Amino acid sequence: MHCHRPVHLRFSFTLTVSDTSMDEAVVNLITVQALSAVKGQIQSQSQSPLYRRCCPAGWIKNEIKKKECCFYVEDGREGICKCGYPKDKHCEDPIKPEDYVGEQWDRHRHTKEAPTDAFGDISFGGLGQKTGKYVRVSSDTPCEILYQLMTDCWKLRSPNLLISVTGGAKNFNIKPLLKEKFRRGLIKVAQTTGAWILTGGTHTGVMKHVGMAVRDYTLSSGLTEGQIVVIGVAPWGVIHKQEDLINPKGNLPVQYSLDEQGQGLLSCLDINHTHFLLVDDGTRDYGVEIELRARLEKHISQQSLGNRGSGVTIPVVCVVLDGGPGTLNTMYNVMLNHTPCVVLEGSGRVADVIAKVADLPVSEVTLDLIKQLMERFFGQEYKEFTEVKVIEWTKKIQDIIRMSHLLTVFHIDEDKNSDVDVAILQALLKVPKSDEHAARQSLERQLELAVAWNRVDIAESEIFTEEIQWTSCDLHPAMFSALVGDKPEFVRLLLENGVCVGKFLESEDMLCELYAHLPSCFFLRKLATRVQGGKICRGQEPQPGSTKISLSHVAEEVRHLLGSFTQPLYVPSCYKMTKDDVRLVVSLRTVLSKGLVNPTCSDEERTTDKVWDSIRDLFLWAVVQNNPELAEISWEQCRDCIAAALAASKILRKLAQESGEDDSEEAKDMRELASHYENQAIGVFSECHSWDAQRAQKLLIRVSPSWGRSTCLWLALKAEAKSFIAHSGVQALLTQIWFGELSVDNAPWKVLLCMIFFPLIYTITGTSSKHLRATLTSILFTSPQVKFYWNIASYFGFLWLFAVVLMIDFQAYPSWRELLLYVWLTSLVCEELRQFYHDFDGPGFRKKAKMYISDMWNILDVLSIILFIVGLVCRLQASGTVFYVGKVILCIDFIIFCLRLMAIFTISRTLGPKIIILRRMVGLQVHNAHFFTSHMFM
Repeated sequence: MHCHRPVHLRFSFTLTVSDTSMDEAVVNLITVQALSAVKGQIQSQSQSPLYRRCCPAGWIKNEIKKKECCFYVEDGREGICKCGYPKDKHCEDPIKPEDYVGEQWDRHRHTKEAPTDAFGDISFGGLGQKTGKYVRVSSDTPCEILYQLMTDCWKLRSPNLLISVTGGAKNFNIKPLLKEKFRRGLIKVAQTTGAWILTGGTHTGVMKHVGMAVRDYTLSSGLTEGQIVVIGVAPWGVIHKQEDLINPKGNLPVQYSLDEQGQGLLSCLDINHTHFLLVDDGTRDYGVEIELRARLEKHISQQSLGNRGSGVTIPVVCVVLDGGPGTLNTMYNVMLNHTPCVVLEGSGRVADVIAKVADLPVSEVTLDLIKQLMERFFGQEYKEFTEVKVIEWTKKIQDIIRMSHLLTVFHIDEDKNSDVDVAILQALLKVPKSDEHAARQSLERQLELAVAWNRVDIAESEIFTEEIQWTSCDLHPAMFSALVGDKPEFVRLLLENGVCVGKFLESEDMLCELYAHLPSCFFLRKLATRVQGGKICRGQEPQPGSTKISLSHVAEEVRHLLGSFTQPLYVPSCYKMTKDDVRLVVSLRTVLSKGLVNPTCSDEERTTDKVWDSIRDLFLWAVVQNNPELAEISWEQCRDCIAAALAASKILRKLAQESGEDDSEEAKDMRELASHYENQAIGVFSECHSWDAQRAQKLLIRVSPSWGRSTCLWLALKAEAKSFIAHSGVQALLTQIWFGELSVDNAPWKVLLCMIFFPLIYTITGTSSKHLRATLTSILFTSPQVKFYWNIASYFGFLWLFAVVLMIDFQAYPSWRELLLYVWLTSLVCEELRQFYHDFDGPGFRKKAKMYISDMWNILDVLSIILFIVGLVCRLQASGTVFYVGKVILCIDFIIFCLRLMAIFTISRTLGPKIIILRRMVGLQVHNAHFFTSHMFM
């Protein structure tokens, strides 16, 4: 995508003009229509979010305006207009005074908007090379445009909290302890909640303290670009060094330096803020930004919080330090809009006055008390206040006291062990006690806020108290937000306070919504590819929530990762069933109809409106996104935790293998998590094995209904969990399976003698003595060990017969020995066909072929059979030369059949490892030879 082209026009027309046949008016009409169409297309493209993200400069030029004076009238100072700017700073053709005879200069009537000429990046230099974003905006700019500017052009994440800091605009001193608590608490609440901090943006007063807090955090954390978003809303007209900020194209960062000595009556921007909205009303007055800032705060407070439409909007809190009459008016107005305020006692002036009377009844907040407090905290400044103003302020203070649920005072003496962050968050969590229904709604909203802020401590102290009783359904929205927002501590807290996972995932829609909101991961890309039929390009990242996912897609993908030996995890009616699935459903219905199984609701049954195993589903959802914390919380509650751990190991190893990027961080993390769950399975099985070895072994072969009716042993084999398989308890089970119903105490030589001399079978022992004598013969010959011995003997017999035919019985006409060899080979061909087609899950031919040739021994078998057939064809020819060639081919084939013996001896403790090493060395040499050959002829 080429983002440097601001607009791509898709408009064309063909016009042939004849001097005699086409009237000039018609030509003009068509031209006007064409220009209107082009203009409409430009406007429609400029409203696109993609256009705002890719071409921010073009969008800003179209949408963001500045203001400039268009009526030059001197205000008594020579060369200075009433707007405060000199004449050369006006537009090129300012309207003459005689055009407005008898009119007074008015900022609304005599200013006009024009495209902004100051925006882009701002670099402050100095330590850390701090950079930020800025834009000059008209005071009449719609707040929707400003919010789009911040979220789309500046690419800021929507806040979970908006902290509006207000107070003294002049430099003031506060106690060192309060300063430290304010700075540390402000940064902590912004960092943990993902908040935006809104200030006046200049390097004075309370704005300077906020900037210093951000600076200290940036230096201590070592970040060149801090994670804290601090937006300064400052008046453009009073900014010192305005000319340095003029940047009409916005393509290069402007350099701005702090100059407190030369600023005079103007103000410098604070270099520790990250973003600036410079409000321009065409004048050089202070306070022109107040109205726009209030509208912006209100607009942000109306935006939805989080990923779901839960009705919870972004909360706003006002923090007050120091301040004069203007701060009191601001505080009064925001509380009328139901915005909570936090007042820092000890910061000075208005903040201290309100802090002193906050706990008093309104009847005791008298005019005389306010006068005393104002005289005490304002000092000499109090003498400038009139009696009328003091009375007005007293009434406002009384109204503020009446709204006690919106007022929080931070007392530094009482809160020695807490910072301002606790007071800020507690201010938003105050519950009105008048209406029980409203109180319950307020509690649910507060819980959503606590989850969005990821403040477990606040939730524990303020929400999950003994006085408040929560049901599982009440906590479901918070549970969803905590899961989607990757907040494992909150998930654990909610589970401890009554969330029932079974009820939470009672509906399949909830699980589908969780999968739709997966974070960007390899499984989500695979799922999106499956949903859209393979139309996702490599490298394209599907956005969470943008893909409609059903459980059929999840079931197919998980079955692919676990292996075709498992049954689908979800309801058969929800996905396209295979023939085996149809047979399974029919057999289940038959069993139920005969009354052999109780059809009541059980843990191992699935209904169309229920999710079968909710804990399993939550664990699987966490595993596929490679989230170790959430997966661990879910795994701790799994009933079949060994099978769950082994299934997770299998899924993660398969995902890492299919990612195709072995060195990527995501693949490494998946392998590490797979190894972790293999160790977890070993730990649980070791504990069970230490208590009861026999019952622990039964766990390995128990069918797990939660994981596709597979067993722990089968999952471990498919996951290549070598450490788990090497466990002594697993090896003991495998040994028992190898011996069958024969006792493992029988020596191999004794079993071999019994195979040759049948009367000796009464000298061996079995696992059960009750029915041993009656079925001893069947026990002997059904043992896998005995079958393997007979297979070895049969193969040696085949090789002996093959050697005899080649050396002493290879005649022009086949003898009975050679015919017996052909029959024997035919049996080997039938065995290979059986191996090829024998698969209970019945995959397609291509899949079977791929699985078959993945084993090197199968390749040797096919090669030996093909060579035998070729040699046989040549051997049956009458020509002597061809006959001899056939014998040579059969001799080579005999060598290959002998090499096949290595597969038999791989089970030997002595020869097995050496054969495996040899096979890998040969494979490596073949790979290297292919590599050098391919590069030699390039």
